[in-house]
Formats: sequence, C-alpha cells, structure tokens
Amino acid sequence: MVSLDLHDRLEIAPGDSLTVVGPHGTETVGPDEDNLVRRALALAGRTASVTLHKQIPAGAGLGGGSADAAAVLRWAGFTDLRAAAALGADIAFCLVGGRARVTGIG
Repeated sequence: MVSLDLHDRLEIAPGDSLTVVGPHGTETVGPDEDNLVRRALALAGRTASVTLHKQIPAGAGLGGGSADAAAVLRWAGFTDLRAAAALGADIAFCLVGGRARVTGIG
C-alpha cells in the first residue's frame, strides 16, 4: 500500500448524522449503519454530524471508505490500530500512512 494525494473531504460538527455528497456521492455510497464512517464513530464511542464530500470512487479499490473511517478515528483521538484493523483491513494503514507491504489480511 502507498498513501496518495487523493482524498475525500469530511466536515465534522456536533450532532448525529451522515450526509454524502459530491461526484461519487449518494448514488454509490449510502449513509446507512454499514457505512465505514458510521462504524468508525461507533468504534470510537463518538457521535457527530459528518458531511462526506466523496471524490474517491466507491468500490474502485482505492481505499476511500477506509481513509474516511481513519479520518474520523483520527478526529476522535482513537489510536488502537488493532481495533481499527478489525473494522477494515486497511484502516490501520490509513491511520499511519506512508508505505507498507501487507499480507494475510484484506
């Protein structure tokens, strides 16, 4: 894996909602309970109103959902890499960034 300068944008405010907008928004990514952003909030024990400006195509294998979840975990001050990896195989990598050779998960 390698970090890229390609990203979605998240706006986080007090509340409890998830809105997905942008060119790769609601037609491919729903704000339901299975969304990685919601699951990351639950893992961190936090609530927030998140507006996700989706620029990374969903399902393209680029790790957009994992990067979004990692951004939420970073915002929440969550640092447990094992728990993050249990949420999604590459979420822990997205928390750390850089380059990594990964085997055995995913």
